[in-house]
Amino acid sequence: MFSFLLFWGIFYLIVIFLSIEISSSPGSKSFSFLSLIQRLWISRKVREKEEEQEDNTWKHLPDELLELIMEFLSVDDYLALGKVCSPWRTIVTKALARRCFLPLVLMISKKGRITEQSFFNLKAEHEVPKRSQFDSCHGSIEGWMIMMNRNENGSLSFFFFNPVTNCRISVKSQLHLSDPLIQASEPCMGKMVASSKPDCYNSVFYLAGLLHKKIAYYRHLDKSWNMIKIKNDWDFVDIEILDSKLYVILLVVKNGLRVMVIYDLNDFDNGSRMPKVLALPPTEMTRRIENPPFFSVSGVMRHLAKHETRQQLFLIYVKWSRSYKRNMFSEDRYPLEITAVDVFKLDINKEPIEWIKCESLDDNVIFVGTGNSMVISRASLITQDSIGENSVYFALSLEYPMSTCTEVRLGIKHLSDSDIKYFSVEEPVYRVLVPCWLRPSV
Repeated sequence: MFSFLLFWGIFYLIVIFLSIEISSSPGSKSFSFLSLIQRLWISRKVREKEEEQEDNTWKHLPDELLELIMEFLSVDDYLALGKVCSPWRTIVTKALARRCFLPLVLMISKKGRITEQSFFNLKAEHEVPKRSQFDSCHGSIEGWMIMMNRNENGSLSFFFFNPVTNCRISVKSQLHLSDPLIQASEPCMGKMVASSKPDCYNSVFYLAGLLHKKIAYYRHLDKSWNMIKIKNDWDFVDIEILDSKLYVILLVVKNGLRVMVIYDLNDFDNGSRMPKVLALPPTEMTRRIENPPFFSVSGVMRHLAKHETRQQLFLIYVKWSRSYKRNMFSEDRYPLEITAVDVFKLDINKEPIEWIKCESLDDNVIFVGTGNSMVISRASLITQDSIGENSVYFALSLEYPMSTCTEVRLGIKHLSDSDIKYFSVEEPVYRVLVPCWLRPSV
């Protein structure tokens, strides 16, 4: 410390001495070394002020102009914008509070131990690679991804993850598996659904997932996991939770019959009460058409979806077909084609409750997918022009027979006409896990 002060003391003495010598020398014309220092100092201050004024020009852009720029940014860029400066952070924070992001399609690919993630942007209509720490996603609800970890003792732990804010909320209790067959399967847990967002935890919060021939469900009231078992000749097709009701589409394997059963999780304890059975609307059965040299296979996918804000449940039938040049096990195949989409809404105000076919979706937009499905109001989106009216967006996957590859089809079907538009995605070279819809939120 002493040497530091000594250095600067000697420096100032030299400056004063030089300024006196220069000013006293003949023809100096009142020039001094101190005046030179002053000029340099003033020049630096002027330059800093100019830079600050230029910086302030960007900092104080009109809010409307900045929000217009934000409409063309991805979710990651949108959040990065708020880190530029304090005024921009304030604008972004306010905009985030009222902005509803367009839904994205999350796709996770695996090849051995290598995991890749990507988001498909509906507005830009292209895939965006995403680096993240997750390698599985079993569903989503209002911007929260439902995730699972397999523990060393064989139990399963679950958590919700928000990829926008990187916030994580864990489920309090782990699921312990007693069946070694389920423990060894990969992935052991199928689709998962929740009754509400995890940051809205309350006593009636439920989480449920497909687990082979069982349904595992979690009740936040007693922080416990319970099991729902079905007959051996039954199989699960899809599930959804509305309030405390668990709606399950079942397939009776021996006759191909599909029905819906409804469990009241608020008054249900390990199968002590029988579920209510509800018939599904009729539809065409899967068929194969042989017309050499072509071979065609067609079928129907059934998906449940609940409205994001309203207490409404929808049933979506997606009819598909695929043609092969020789037979269904050959590599010479045509892309999966979506031939028709039918939408039904459950009318719970009638007794008995029944399905009503929707000729129009009004202001609703349906996003149906293999991993999850959801219904949102188009009026809630700021960028409404990017989402078609009276439309069903689909993100569906179907495995090739006798192959490790899965074909993914993304597109949009307008209910008012027969037009179907497909989005271009990369052809999978290895297994692609089920695509999952995600509506980013904060």
